[in-house]
Amino acid sequence: MQAFLHRHGLILTAVTGAVISLAACGGGGGSPSSTSTANTSASYSGTVTGLGSIVVNGVRFSTVGATTTDPDDPSSSYGSALTLGSSVTLQGNIDPATGTVGQATRIVVHGGVRGIVGAVSGNTFVVAGQLVQVDANTLYANGASWASVNGMSVEVHGTLSTNNVLLATRVEQESQSGTYPYAVVGQVSALDTDAGTFQLALSTKTLTLPIPAGMTLSNGLTVRVLSTIDPTGVTPLTTNNTKVIVKGDRSLSGKTKLRGAITSLSPLTINDITVDASQNPKWDDGLNFGALTVGQVVKVEGTLSNGTLVAREIEADEYEHKSGTGEYLDRIKLYGLVSATNGTTFVVQGVSVSLSSGALPAVGSYVEVKARLVNGVLTAHEVSGNTTTSSSRFETYGTVACNNGLSDLQVSSFNLLTTTQGTLAVNGSNASKVEYDDDVRTTSVGSYSCFLEVEGSVSNGVIQATKIEVKRRTAPV
Repeated sequence: MQAFLHRHGLILTAVTGAVISLAACGGGGGSPSSTSTANTSASYSGTVTGLGSIVVNGVRFSTVGATTTDPDDPSSSYGSALTLGSSVTLQGNIDPATGTVGQATRIVVHGGVRGIVGAVSGNTFVVAGQLVQVDANTLYANGASWASVNGMSVEVHGTLSTNNVLLATRVEQESQSGTYPYAVVGQVSALDTDAGTFQLALSTKTLTLPIPAGMTLSNGLTVRVLSTIDPTGVTPLTTNNTKVIVKGDRSLSGKTKLRGAITSLSPLTINDITVDASQNPKWDDGLNFGALTVGQVVKVEGTLSNGTLVAREIEADEYEHKSGTGEYLDRIKLYGLVSATNGTTFVVQGVSVSLSSGALPAVGSYVEVKARLVNGVLTAHEVSGNTTTSSSRFETYGTVACNNGLSDLQVSSFNLLTTTQGTLAVNGSNASKVEYDDDVRTTSVGSYSCFLEVEGSVSNGVIQATKIEVKRRTAPV
């Protein structure tokens, strides 16, 4: 069974799109909405390990009001819910009193590898020519599973390791109907500015690609290449059938915490960031420089400038998940409402969680869950709730009719439709802020549908909204 678990991970019931995403902005460490005015600005780049003002590198960030960019078009806003296992880079403010809660101001969602799965073997498979490696903590969603993944159209999120191998954190089934049904992620090599080309060395083929006009690349820089055609085919890759997106972490500055795989020990490099470990950083979880290995995933916190991160603290990837007992139990954190119960399981954030002992939380109650995989099943080791309004605020995504625009949301009752958790009642009449995301600002009247992010708390089964932001407004096709 252990060998099986190291390959197959967890199957999620939560999916992408208009999935409800219930998130605590408070509780279990404080509320981002009530942090002090002397907050510390910082950048965090890593994997989403919690739904609840999303948890990234151990910090829970409130996301209402943050500018969130689309992974396929960074010039546009992202109109979907953030998901477990996805990769993001965010900038925001951290409450210095706790160091564990914050308010995001900007979120860059990084897309993954996209295409048809093939060459399944052991704990690896190939997508669009790129080798993908899974383990016991890989999350599967939207109908994907290890048993069914061969031949499936998927998008795989993860951490780029040596030789452009992707260490998968999330595998989700995805339709190939989009503009760019294929995508790969890798580090630039063989840059030739005279010829106007660069290469990405994948497991089955080295791709030669054109340098987009006006884009400055360098060897070792991490990029994502979208393609309208299978990049492993015989058709040449040109500016007409590809799109290059630079990850951009090298441009960050100031206080930064990165999660990534070690791609070089000399100099120490995480992803495409050089790490200066000469300033006597704190080493956590028994780590030291001599124990580091290429391909190992770590987190590094420090000050980033001109692509070099001067390390203040270096920790093992597991360190974030260590519970109060010293065990690594807190791998996944969920904050939100219980939408269903069945036998010994309950559902929060669209994710089914097993409870090995004790009474199940009531449907409609607010909970904070710390969980891990046990024999392939997401099992809670701690379930708690908060009774005060300020400490149980959360954020949720869903869709509602908004024919007249914002005025349809500033009412005492409207129904928020979600794809996995039914319909939720919302009171928007007392919300202090009701606004459009900048990219969807409109005064048009007609048969419109709005995809929302709502912040609030629950009273008598109704979400009492404090903030509402329209992430996407569309007319029926």
